[in-house]
Order: sequence, then structure tokens, then C-alpha cells
Amino acid sequence: MKIKSFKIQRLTVLIAMMLFSISACSSDETGQTNNNQSDVSSQADADGTSTDLDGNTLIDADPGDVPMGTGNDTDPTKDADPGQDTAPEPDAAEPDPDTYPAVEPVACAFPSTEEGCATGDFGAATFLTEFKIVEDKSCCYDFNGNGKFDNFLGSLVGTMSSFSAFGDVNANIQTAINLGELVYMFEYSGLEHPEFDSDFKLTLFEGRDSDNDFAPNLLGAGDFEVLPHSYEVPGTPNWVFEKARVHNGELVATGGRLRIRFPGMLDEIVMILENVRVRAKVEQEAEKAPDLTAGGRVWLTQGELAGALNRDTLFSSLNDAAKGCECIQDVDAIYAYNSTKDSYKCAITSADAARCRTASAACQNLADQGVCGLLALQSNKVDVDTDNDGKPDAFSFGARFTGVGASIVGIADDVLP
Repeated sequence: MKIKSFKIQRLTVLIAMMLFSISACSSDETGQTNNNQSDVSSQADADGTSTDLDGNTLIDADPGDVPMGTGNDTDPTKDADPGQDTAPEPDAAEPDPDTYPAVEPVACAFPSTEEGCATGDFGAATFLTEFKIVEDKSCCYDFNGNGKFDNFLGSLVGTMSSFSAFGDVNANIQTAINLGELVYMFEYSGLEHPEFDSDFKLTLFEGRDSDNDFAPNLLGAGDFEVLPHSYEVPGTPNWVFEKARVHNGELVATGGRLRIRFPGMLDEIVMILENVRVRAKVEQEAEKAPDLTAGGRVWLTQGELAGALNRDTLFSSLNDAAKGCECIQDVDAIYAYNSTKDSYKCAITSADAARCRTASAACQNLADQGVCGLLALQSNKVDVDTDNDGKPDAFSFGARFTGVGASIVGIADDVLP
């Protein structure tokens, strides 16, 4: 069953949430014309607009622009942020080595060369069966150390949820997971004890069901294949955390960098989460007890994931995607960088939008002045410094997840990377 069975109404949500919704757009589909062009344009007219030679309005981001939320605050996520004044839980710093008890490694923990142990190329795995964007600032990491969680993108999604046109983002994500269109798996190597291990390797893979019977997968009894593009080159995974440990049954992994891909999105849109941190509880109940052998299974609960989406990569990818739309492919860049304000300006004109009204739904969204203007208005709201130069360059993001046991049985050999 293809993802076309349910449509995401706005490419905006796909981008703003980043991870994040599932689009039903394809290159030959025709969607409904968007009708909210005047809303964002009128917001920008107060301060941050300019016009082209034909008199068309170009929407620019400016600190004085009126945000989407109620009131006049320049942060559109603030009104949807009940948790912003509550100090987050302390980040799980590396426990003192003395707090790791002398535990006996479990028998046959992957990779094992002991006689009689299970063999295979993959360690135990977890399939993420729930992935929910946190729509306020009650989760998931304090990037700037000010005692508050940072989650700009998630809060922006929460603000957007009051607009019926944007749909239920988290519901669309869950539908994609349930249909097997969105399969992310953690794989564990060198994890020798489910409660205490100071250093092991945690990898994230994209995958697919191995037998076209997806129901068992959601129950923790599924077998999966890894998609080839999860590797930089054969044998070298793309998405490995720099550090991972388990202390008293709590897993913490840091230094991740993950490619976020959702079925139905334009392939040209690059969505990379950097500075990714994962925190979760390893399930210890008897029927879900971790099996750390080759091909084993691990259940996770209370999962939290935090990361940052690089702004310039995002807008560059949107410009590249627009070149695939015949109705706007002659536009040099639908988002033009304004170096003075360190923000992006929407260069879509009313004529561009009119030409795209009979194009695919994806191209309509890219050419929608309301969508384009909204993203431009938020382009200067970066709040994470990913390159440690003292200047924010990315948008913070937080999500909660749950994972069931999964067994990785090989690499798909009939899928192009």
C-alpha cells in the first residue's frame, strides 16, 4: 500500500516539523489551490516587504514581523509553549565509572565468537513504532544551557495545529509507520549488558519489512532488511552515534547525525538532524527482556530524541526542489538570502503562484505565497549553534518515541540507494 492513500495538506508542515510529516504529493498529481496567500503577506507588509520590478510583493523575514501566534511577540512558538518556564530535567551526564557495578556480560552478546552462539551481521535491534513530535517546550534537550528545553520546530508545529489546513502532523507520521512506509531502527553492537554498559555502538538504519506481512512488526516479532542508502559505502553506516551507554537501564546516545526521510517527500529536499541525542529506558519485563545476541531484539520506552535542522541546508534544498517544478523553474531562487538580516526572503510572486495552480500538489505548495512567506518569516529564528562558532545556525527539534524488538536479517539488494 502506497503512501498516496493519505495526503499531507501542506509541504510547510513537512519542512517546519522536519521529521516530519508524510506527503501524498507526486509529480503527476494535481491538488487544490491554496487560498491563504494574503494572510502571511499582510503580516509582512508592516515592516519586512519589498517589491520586484512588476510591483509584486517579495516577503522578507524581519524581527518586526507579526508572528502566527496570538499577541505581538516576535516568537511564533511562544504562545504554544506551556513548558518554556519550567526548568528541564538535568541532562544525563556521563555517570562516574565507579557507579557502574561489576556485572557479568550476557552470554553470546553481539558480536560473539563463542561456540554455539547465534551468528549474523547485525546485533539486536529496535523498530520505532511510535514517533511523536513534541508540540511545546516540555522536551527534549537544553541546547543553549539556559535551563529551558529548546524545541523551536516542534513548537512551531504546535502553533500550526490550530490551522485546519495543516492537518494532524503526528497522525500522518503514525499512519506511515503503521503502513510500513516509515521504518527506522536502532541497532546495537558491543552492548554486553542491558542495564550497565559504559560504551557500545548505536546505529540508526532505514529499513523495510522482509516478508510483506507487517502486522507482526508492530508487535515486536518482525524481521527487517536494511535499505542500502543507510550506508556511506558497503560496511560503513551513515548514521552512527559518537557515544552510547546504558546506566541503570537508561540508554543515552550523543553525537548523532541523522538523515530524515519520509515517504512521499520531494527527493531533492535534504533534511539532516545534527547534534542528535537519544534517551530511553531499556524494557526489562520478562516477555520483553533484551536479547543482545546477533539478530536479537530490544524494546525501548519513554524515548526522547533531540536534534537540530541546519537552516541553510533546508532552504537550499527547497530551492533545488523548486527547479523540478516547470511552473517556477525559471525563478532563480524561491528563497533569496538576505545577508543584512541573515534571513531568507520569499521571491515567489502572484504570477508564479498563478502558473502553478494546475501543477502537482507539491509544486503548488512550493509556489504558494502563504507557505513561502511563512517559512521566510521564521528563517531568522535559528536557536542552535551546530558548528560552535558562537552563532546559531539551526532550528531545535524534539520528539518522543517508543520502540519494539526487531530482528535485522540482511540488506535489501533490490532497492536503489
